[in-house]
Amino acid sequence: VSFRCLIACINDEDLDTDHIDAKKAFTQAEVDRVIHVEAPEGFTVDGLHPNVSKYVLLLYKALEGIKQGSALWFRLCRGAMLKLGGESWLNEANLYYHPVLRARIGVFADDILVGFPPSIREDYKKWKKEFTSIIRCSGEDTISPAMKFTGVQIERFRETRTIKIHQERYIEQMAEGLKGLITRCDTPHGTSKEQRSAFDKILDDTVSPPIDRIKLLQILGKIVWPSSMTRPDISMETSKLCSCIKDPRNSHYDACLVVAGYLWQTKSLGITYGGKLRIPIGLTSMPIGFEESSGLYTAHDSSWGTTPNPLGGYVVMYCNGALDWSAKIIKIIPDSSCEAETALASRAAKSTCFIRGLLRFHKRPVASATPMLGDNQAMYTLITQEGATSRTRYYERATMLIKRAVLMLLLIPLLISTKHMIADIFTKAVDKGSFILF
Repeated sequence: VSFRCLIACINDEDLDTDHIDAKKAFTQAEVDRVIHVEAPEGFTVDGLHPNVSKYVLLLYKALEGIKQGSALWFRLCRGAMLKLGGESWLNEANLYYHPVLRARIGVFADDILVGFPPSIREDYKKWKKEFTSIIRCSGEDTISPAMKFTGVQIERFRETRTIKIHQERYIEQMAEGLKGLITRCDTPHGTSKEQRSAFDKILDDTVSPPIDRIKLLQILGKIVWPSSMTRPDISMETSKLCSCIKDPRNSHYDACLVVAGYLWQTKSLGITYGGKLRIPIGLTSMPIGFEESSGLYTAHDSSWGTTPNPLGGYVVMYCNGALDWSAKIIKIIPDSSCEAETALASRAAKSTCFIRGLLRFHKRPVASATPMLGDNQAMYTLITQEGATSRTRYYERATMLIKRAVLMLLLIPLLISTKHMIADIFTKAVDKGSFILF
């Protein structure tokens, strides 16, 4: 989420980028206690094999294999960032803002992505020189515009003020590995009514032959990464198929192949931030504070009535692109669609409030209450009016979090029609026309 937020801000503020790579990051930090290790193969002191030698090695620097290695690297890198003027939010310590340079910095393990105003290029070079004197990095004397970060490709279109993140190369490699097993598909769950119905009931399948769990895990691992980074359009299907791992069957594996085939067919799809702000589907005009907040809003939806634990999903939009999304089984057994929708909306409210806090800390404007788009009249009435009814007074406190956020003027619910609910793709296998629209 923070990576996508950084990308959106870089585009919106028209920042130049630089990709910094730390050299053997974990081994740059000093260890915090006395640790002895066996000598590696090929290294000897007394001519004996490491397993029988009387000598061991005393560590002075951390290694990737020790438990605290990543924590020690984080501490070293964070110390350098703070020393050189960076600030970070308590809830997201790997996304920094430099108030003097007005630069934005994201850290992921040993990868560092920096966005800085073109006007302070020389000042940024001085900052980078100081940083690389503390943290050994490659390309310390050059600026390398970011083309890829955390395995995600980045395409910049400055003439239209847009930026796109996608995983086309990753998907091509995945398709090559599944060559002969997958065919191109138009949706990740099939296009016919029979195929959609079968996917909606896939968790109930006990007829298809069972398969080895490893086989299903291997193909799930290939589609989980894009579903969490750049492809919210396969989030529901991936989430549902992950739930099949407790009783893996051949139909589950075949469904994974359909998702992979859809990714192959649409490999160039991704998330694009920027451009002229679009009015959210279902509304006729922009809500109050929408433009000032760079188009921040949330759409949420839940299914109910088909299974005891229904599916629910949401998407948080910013600068015309998805910042955060989720498609998961709701962990309660709701007695009504109102309870299901309220529980899901509360989960969406948590995510939205996190993003509001992240944006505010990083000096991004968040004007007015953030719109929350829902399509359930009963839930809308419940969270906008004081009090409770005999049907709603038993709701758990966590289920009612959305109502508290509305009362605190952090969020504002907006009722739209079901046919305009883009979060519908997180709750069930929708028809091809609706899927493409949403």
